[in-house]
Amino acid sequence: MRAEELFTSHLLWFMALPAGDAGSVIGDVVASAVASIWNQAIKSTAFLIVPRLSVPAIERECSSNAAGWTKVARILLAARLGIRLRLPQSVLDELSRVARAVDHLGAASES
Repeated sequence: MRAEELFTSHLLWFMALPAGDAGSVIGDVVASAVASIWNQAIKSTAFLIVPRLSVPAIERECSSNAAGWTKVARILLAARLGIRLRLPQSVLDELSRVARAVDHLGAASES
Protein backbone atom coordinates (compact mmCIF):
# COMPACT_ATOMS: atom_id res chain seq x y z
CA MET A 1 0.00 0.00 0.00
CA ARG A 2 1.24 3.47 -0.87
CA ALA A 3 1.31 6.30 1.67
CA GLU A 4 -1.45 8.15 -0.18
CA GLU A 5 -3.70 5.08 -0.03
CA LEU A 6 -3.04 4.61 3.67
CA PHE A 7 -3.70 8.28 4.33
CA THR A 8 -6.93 8.20 2.31
CA SER A 9 -8.25 5.13 4.13
CA HIS A 10 -7.59 6.74 7.51
CA LEU A 11 -9.11 10.00 6.35
CA LEU A 12 -12.25 8.10 5.33
CA TRP A 13 -12.45 6.60 8.84
CA PHE A 14 -12.06 10.09 10.29
CA MET A 15 -14.80 11.52 8.08
CA ALA A 16 -17.27 8.63 8.27
CA LEU A 17 -17.19 7.29 11.82
CA PRO A 18 -19.08 8.98 14.68
CA ALA A 19 -17.45 11.72 16.73
CA GLY A 20 -18.55 13.43 19.92
CA ASP A 21 -19.62 11.54 23.03
CA ALA A 22 -21.03 8.61 21.07
CA GLY A 23 -17.81 8.28 19.12
CA SER A 24 -15.28 8.64 21.92
CA VAL A 25 -14.71 4.90 22.36
CA ILE A 26 -14.61 4.42 18.60
CA GLY A 27 -12.18 7.35 18.34
CA ASP A 28 -9.85 5.75 20.88
CA VAL A 29 -9.88 2.44 19.02
CA VAL A 30 -9.29 4.14 15.67
CA ALA A 31 -6.52 6.32 17.15
CA SER A 32 -4.73 3.26 18.50
CA ALA A 33 -4.98 1.50 15.13
CA VAL A 34 -3.93 4.57 13.13
CA ALA A 35 -0.92 5.21 15.39
CA SER A 36 0.17 1.57 15.21
CA ILE A 37 -0.17 1.41 11.42
CA TRP A 38 1.70 4.69 10.81
CA ASN A 39 4.46 3.66 13.24
CA GLN A 40 4.96 0.53 11.14
CA ALA A 41 4.69 2.38 7.83
CA ILE A 42 7.37 4.97 8.63
CA LYS A 43 9.98 2.28 9.24
CA SER A 44 10.53 2.42 5.50
CA THR A 45 11.65 5.95 4.73
CA ALA A 46 10.98 5.35 1.03
CA PHE A 47 7.29 5.21 1.94
CA LEU A 48 7.07 9.03 2.23
CA ILE A 49 8.17 11.80 -0.12
CA VAL A 50 9.92 13.95 2.52
CA PRO A 51 10.91 11.52 5.28
CA ARG A 52 13.28 13.99 7.00
CA LEU A 53 10.31 16.21 7.82
CA SER A 54 7.40 13.81 7.92
CA VAL A 55 8.81 10.88 9.91
CA PRO A 56 9.64 12.89 13.07
CA ALA A 57 6.25 14.65 12.90
CA ILE A 58 4.38 11.35 12.52
CA GLU A 59 6.41 9.71 15.32
CA ARG A 60 5.68 12.65 17.63
CA GLU A 61 1.94 12.51 17.01
CA CYS A 62 1.75 8.71 17.23
CA SER A 63 3.42 8.78 20.65
CA SER A 64 1.57 11.85 21.96
CA ASN A 65 -0.86 11.75 24.86
CA ALA A 66 -3.67 13.05 22.65
CA ALA A 67 -6.65 10.73 22.48
CA GLY A 68 -9.39 9.67 20.11
CA TRP A 69 -10.23 11.73 17.06
CA THR A 70 -7.85 14.51 18.17
CA LYS A 71 -4.97 12.05 17.90
CA VAL A 72 -6.20 10.75 14.54
CA ALA A 73 -6.44 14.30 13.16
CA ARG A 74 -2.95 15.15 14.40
CA ILE A 75 -1.44 12.02 12.87
CA LEU A 76 -3.14 12.75 9.55
CA LEU A 77 -1.91 16.34 9.55
CA ALA A 78 1.63 15.11 10.24
CA ALA A 79 1.37 12.40 7.57
CA ARG A 80 0.18 14.95 5.05
CA LEU A 81 3.75 16.33 5.00
CA GLY A 82 4.95 13.11 3.38
CA ILE A 83 2.37 12.40 0.71
CA ARG A 84 1.45 13.63 -2.74
CA LEU A 85 -2.21 14.29 -2.24
CA ARG A 86 -4.06 17.56 -2.53
CA LEU A 87 -6.88 17.96 -0.01
CA PRO A 88 -9.81 20.36 -0.16
CA GLN A 89 -9.48 23.28 2.23
CA SER A 90 -12.65 22.17 4.03
CA VAL A 91 -11.01 18.83 4.91
CA LEU A 92 -7.86 20.56 6.15
CA ASP A 93 -10.00 22.93 8.21
CA GLU A 94 -11.86 20.03 9.82
CA LEU A 95 -8.65 18.14 10.60
CA SER A 96 -7.18 21.30 12.13
CA ARG A 97 -10.33 21.99 14.16
CA VAL A 98 -10.36 18.49 15.62
CA ALA A 99 -6.59 18.51 16.19
CA ARG A 100 -7.03 21.60 18.41
CA ALA A 101 -10.01 20.16 20.28
CA VAL A 102 -10.21 19.13 23.88
CA ASP A 103 -10.20 15.35 24.02
CA HIS A 104 -13.13 13.37 25.42
CA LEU A 105 -11.41 13.06 28.81
CA GLY A 106 -11.65 16.81 29.22
CA ALA A 107 -7.92 17.43 28.96
CA ALA A 108 -6.47 19.87 26.49
CA SER A 109 -4.53 17.95 23.89
CA GLU A 110 -0.84 18.64 23.74
CA SER A 111 0.72 20.54 20.83
